[in-house]
Amino acid sequence: MTVLNESYNGSSWTELADGNTARKGLTGAGTTTSALAVGGNAASADDDTGKTESWNGSAWTEVGDLSTQRREHGGCGDSNTAALAFGGQAEPGSLTGDTELWNGSAWTELNNLNLNRQQMAKGGGSQTSTLCAGGFTTPPGSNRKDETESWNGTSWTEVADLNESRYRLSGAGADNESFMVFSGDSPPGSATAKTELWNGTSWTETTDLNATQSAGSGSGTTSNALSFGGDSPRTATEEWTSPTPTTVSFTVS
Repeated sequence: MTVLNESYNGSSWTELADGNTARKGLTGAGTTTSALAVGGNAASADDDTGKTESWNGSAWTEVGDLSTQRREHGGCGDSNTAALAFGGQAEPGSLTGDTELWNGSAWTELNNLNLNRQQMAKGGGSQTSTLCAGGFTTPPGSNRKDETESWNGTSWTEVADLNESRYRLSGAGADNESFMVFSGDSPPGSATAKTELWNGTSWTETTDLNATQSAGSGSGTTSNALSFGGDSPRTATEEWTSPTPTTVSFTVS
């Protein structure tokens, strides 16, 4: 586990100030100048934490803890004053659907996921509009999931399933109408490069990653996203770009 912190400028990564607590299986939210690091596994297999750290662009500061300590959960948000955490594994080894909202000073419990799960897509969306896609229920692998739930700021609603069930996948997107997922494990122990796009109604398979990956991270939108890190360990970063539609005017003569 590590406290290392890096920022991407469009071409390279730069190390910045370290976090305060070394951990794995955490989730994040926000931007490069205003972010949160939430929950995770701090020391041993049975040491989940609810610790939250706030990033101001130059340093990390410990703030209010999650109500439910957990790891391998989902998370998203606009800044270090507005974020969402959902699902994950809570001790003693049970999965949770708990959803919590961060207002800049404290976490508040909201409506739970319909399906308790962990290792769903991380990255994408805001505290008022996001998706929870994929993941697994105990035991891992044999119960990998394709279920997708949409968050509207108040409650979760089941929507169309992924084309491929998987866990330890990554995600990116602006909201619950525009989202993408990529990578993951499907079947157990077999990483995938598959990418799927969500249009608010259904998932469509699109161009694969250049390399298979699982347990990595994602950020950005469906037109401009990043895939980075993961098992092995994997240090590679991949950029996703989607062509911008061009408007053409026709003159009838």
